Amino acid sequence: MGMGVEEDVDVLLDISYRVHCEDWDHPDFIDDIAVDILAIDDECTEPLVVGHILAQYVDLGRWLNAGTPVRAFDIFDAHSQELADLAPHVIDEDGELIPDVVGGFQDILYMSQMDVDEQWRNRGLGTRALRYLIKTVGRAAGVVVLKPWPVELK
Repeated sequence: MGMGVEEDVDVLLDISYRVHCEDWDHPDFIDDIAVDILAIDDECTEPLVVGHILAQYVDLGRWLNAGTPVRAFDIFDAHSQELADLAPHVIDEDGELIPDVVGGFQDILYMSQMDVDEQWRNRGLGTRALRYLIKTVGRAAGVVVLKPWPVELK
């Protein structure tokens, strides 16, 4: 057992994809993902929601294959300011993917928020949830980004 990891706690993820049907030109290239982190331990028999992860899967491979005239930056910018701020780190001035950043892959898993309830922290639940999310949802992504702040104190 590693430091901060409790193996007697089962971690489950309830993953939901949100589809935006807004008046927005590029809904097919970014999937919003909401994750409830659930835990079961010796004291509870039903899963408890103990945290959340919000993420976006940017499917630039689908964008490249579609042959759309829309610039890659515009896909990020049309979604949110957070993704617009991320774009210069993965797209060069010519609108091309930066090979040293994305490697042979085009897709990006961006985790914009994660929280674990205070009484469940330091038990490895968040780390286990992130690893599983990356293995499942992010398995085709060339880049996985986790924004560690701002921290919201309650």
